[in-house]
Amino acid sequence: MKTKQKGFSIYKRLLKTVLQFWPAFSLGIFGTMLSSGTDAGFTWFLKPLVNKGFIGRDVHFITWLPLIILLAFLLRGISSFISDYFLAYVGRNVVMKFRQELFAKYLQLPTKFYDQSTTGELLSLMLYNIEQIAKATTKTLIIIVREVCFVIGLFGVMLVNSWRLTLIFLITVPLIAILVIICSRRVRGLSKDIQGSVAKITHFAEEGILGQREIKSFAGEHYETEKFNAATKKNYQREMKVVVTDSLGTSIVQIIAACAIAVILYL
Repeated sequence: MKTKQKGFSIYKRLLKTVLQFWPAFSLGIFGTMLSSGTDAGFTWFLKPLVNKGFIGRDVHFITWLPLIILLAFLLRGISSFISDYFLAYVGRNVVMKFRQELFAKYLQLPTKFYDQSTTGELLSLMLYNIEQIAKATTKTLIIIVREVCFVIGLFGVMLVNSWRLTLIFLITVPLIAILVIICSRRVRGLSKDIQGSVAKITHFAEEGILGQREIKSFAGEHYETEKFNAATKKNYQREMKVVVTDSLGTSIVQIIAACAIAVILYL
């Protein structure tokens, strides 16, 4: 519970920084919502397309069909560009602001702090960790807004067609929610390990480059190489665990959805 509260409080602090660029952020969110609404509209449009276009061969509908499709894709393209550009603009500004503030803070810290920290850790914090903040503040929000709006749109389409069959899909929602929570917690833990491994890689690389004369003098090439290889291998293992977690989570969600679809087709 404390971990969840801590994560939420950190994210609130990130959002406060993001809201300093609220005009661009608002445009990005609007573009994301419009793009998701267009995707849901495509799904709804399949029914009249098949019934009036391919089966009914409605001449009036077919005459307007190319223009409708062209305008729909034009709207989606514009909305996707607005979403990607303005949210990326916010994310890069957040990264720039945090790096500037962190560097200014580094210059004010006492010598004791530097004695207790490695240069690799400090550089990793500025270069890698802050880069992850950009993903947390923009990419995560894009996914949340886009998928929520898309799901709401599809849910509306399903209700219009058959509210009874829609209830079958609602049964799968708790299962998917539990799976998402489990996967997100595991990925968050692995991300912390990845940050630590990147700091070690940076530290060992810096030691090897700056201390190459001493290493050669004491014939320590093999030792330093083994130490660096172990750090990179640990980073590789953590990264692959994240890939496995994401892939398994996506696959299981698809299987759950497929089960719901199979039940609907059977009924």
